[in-house]
Amino acid sequence: MEDASITKAIAAAVYLVVEPAEYAKIFADNSHPRFQTRDEAQKALKAYGSLSENQRVAVFSYLYLYSKLQMLEPNALAHAQKALSIPNGLMPNLDAIITHKRVSYISKLYKDRQKSFTDIFIDPEGFITKMIEDVASTPIGEEKKRLKGLKAADYEHPDDTSAIKDLKSQETFLAAQKKLNEYASEKIQTVRLTGSSFLATESSLPIVHNALKEVCRVLDLHKVPPLYIETGGINAYTLGTKNPIICLSSGCLSLLSHDELLFILGHEVGHIKCGHYLYHSMADLVADLSGGLLGMIPVIGGVAASVIQMPFFAWYRKSELSADRAGLLACQNPDAAFTILTKMSGYPLKHYNLIDPNDILQQARSFEDLDKDSYSKFAKFVNIYDSSHPWTIMRAKELDRWVVSGKYKAIANRLATSGSACSDRSSGSGISISFNSGKSDKATTSTPASPKKGGERISIKFNK
Repeated sequence: MEDASITKAIAAAVYLVVEPAEYAKIFADNSHPRFQTRDEAQKALKAYGSLSENQRVAVFSYLYLYSKLQMLEPNALAHAQKALSIPNGLMPNLDAIITHKRVSYISKLYKDRQKSFTDIFIDPEGFITKMIEDVASTPIGEEKKRLKGLKAADYEHPDDTSAIKDLKSQETFLAAQKKLNEYASEKIQTVRLTGSSFLATESSLPIVHNALKEVCRVLDLHKVPPLYIETGGINAYTLGTKNPIICLSSGCLSLLSHDELLFILGHEVGHIKCGHYLYHSMADLVADLSGGLLGMIPVIGGVAASVIQMPFFAWYRKSELSADRAGLLACQNPDAAFTILTKMSGYPLKHYNLIDPNDILQQARSFEDLDKDSYSKFAKFVNIYDSSHPWTIMRAKELDRWVVSGKYKAIANRLATSGSACSDRSSGSGISISFNSGKSDKATTSTPASPKKGGERISIKFNK
């Protein structure tokens, strides 16, 4: 494609985001196309031909920066993202490099210098071009396929499904528990979390907020729940039934890779789709009432209460296995699922770079072999019968068994649809971007970044 066509295609992409008056400032000379509507610009972008992948990423990165500076609505980039075939996998890179702190700095700098935000296109600072190069040089994560129409029954553990079926049959109890949860749990916990924990939003903590949006898209949950961040290591939990809330420990943001973060958020969304909080709270109430009444009977009562509570704990553990399956469906990366379980099992932070997902799988298989010894099998039972969560090694074993059975791939392949246009990941031409303000034909070229895949170098040119 000739340079003139490239420039026209870029102009069309810019028109999809900026206002017409600001577009006129950026493209002041008459050689650039003029559009009447965004639909017209979108059709023109398609007609001008395909920009290379690097060009598309760079253009979109400038538009992303501009949208942050102008504090545009989150969907302001939707048309440009679709027209430029930008995968959702680019968003974590943008969030990590074009940070809120950097956007605030640029905003103050331009205001102090009495410059318009459109000047990032016309006469950008050197550090801005370098920032865009960093985005374009960072590998884009693999696009996660949306599992359209995913139902809880698709991934529930059989024992989990059976227990929920029994609880659903208690309609009167179920309705009463829903109301109890709404007032005695959701409202109280919302107040507590609002007063004590940090609410992640698209503006305050976009990396984790957008990760949750991505998980909800992939697992076909239509309403993104509020996400609060609490202090702690690698942990998360879900509250509420009518308006679920997800709580994530701050350590997850520091200690997990992007796919591992998708796994743990997918685990919680899996709980929400299964309705586990409602059924767990029902089971808790039954267990507490029976335990309280029987506990008044010395010795025998305590034993009887434990016997009654035991099946509920067993079901709790199976519901966690269901949620793990949802986590895997969300991250679509078995290695990430096993590495996060490795981290949760006590692997030292200092050596995280040495984790091999096969290590925990070997241990899980060795753990399963202990069932051949009757005493070891009894020891397992004694150690975990009153626990609500299965051991991490058990979780790895069960998840591995699900993957090996082929059921994970069968669900993913049956329901997978493309959630957004995907990048072609070609290794064609480098970045060549020209924004012309009609001032002169003098060109400035940024310093090339490190070579990308295929040996290409990134060069961004501005015609001022």
